[in-house]
Amino acid sequence: MLEEAMEQVKMVGQNQEKTVRYSGLKSPVCVYGDREKLVTAIINILSNCIRYARACVAIEARTEAGNVIIRIADDGKGINPKDLPHIFERFYMGEDGHAGIGLAITKEIIEYHQGTVTAMNGENGAIFTIRLKTVKQKVSYPELPETG
Repeated sequence: MLEEAMEQVKMVGQNQEKTVRYSGLKSPVCVYGDREKLVTAIINILSNCIRYARACVAIEARTEAGNVIIRIADDGKGINPKDLPHIFERFYMGEDGHAGIGLAITKEIIEYHQGTVTAMNGENGAIFTIRLKTVKQKVSYPELPETG
């Protein structure tokens, strides 16, 4: 999923003269879920990080206690502290004037997969962390309504 998401945003980063680099897991880790939606969630975060990065976006992945942790960080100025509690809300307009739906959709996708997504400011830019259960853990999903 990470490779696919990185490939999809690669040209955007190159056009803006920004690099996206990956470190972490060398072998695949399995999570149970909708691949397309999870890739979309990762692309939404990567796109935001590329938009606000000065030069680089770093992706790290690791496993911990039956979870895969994906950390995406940019080297930009970070998220305005007054905006930080609201960035995952639909249509919240932050300091820069972008009305956000991408991060709200990302949060819905990750939470549907019984994961979490958080954002914070690091020493040099914003840091987003996604936590998803690996396949070894039992995951139950809500029943979908029947269609006509």
